[in-house]
Amino acid sequence: MKEFTVRYFSLFWVKVYGNPIESQKDEILRLIEVDLNNRMLKRYDDRKLTLERLEVRLRRQGIDLNKAKTRKRSITENRMIFMHLADIKDLAEQKTIAAYCGGLEHAAVCHANKTIKNLLSTSKEFKAKYDAIKI
Repeated sequence: MKEFTVRYFSLFWVKVYGNPIESQKDEILRLIEVDLNNRMLKRYDDRKLTLERLEVRLRRQGIDLNKAKTRKRSITENRMIFMHLADIKDLAEQKTIAAYCGGLEHAAVCHANKTIKNLLSTSKEFKAKYDAIKI
């Protein structure tokens, strides 16, 4: 598909600007290919972020959203990170975010925001983990 598109644009270039000199042809094809790559990346990045996509992105980075009701630090910390990121990115209302995380209430999202801010200011290990997340 990509080769067809590059060929199509090169034919368009010839119609509009005439035949390029042989030395310019490779440079023109390279510029067309770079432009197409940039457009495809932009289209991919412009997709709307949803709660499901955020969960997938975090899971790829080793942060699993376990929806089980437990108080284990490793699980609740990941859940709080998810709720905090979903809330600051305005992906949904707090009520919806909390319900997505295992039927919790909106107060859980407020508590997660407060806890994340506190951990970022006091824990170097947590700050390193949080800063490593790329959304």
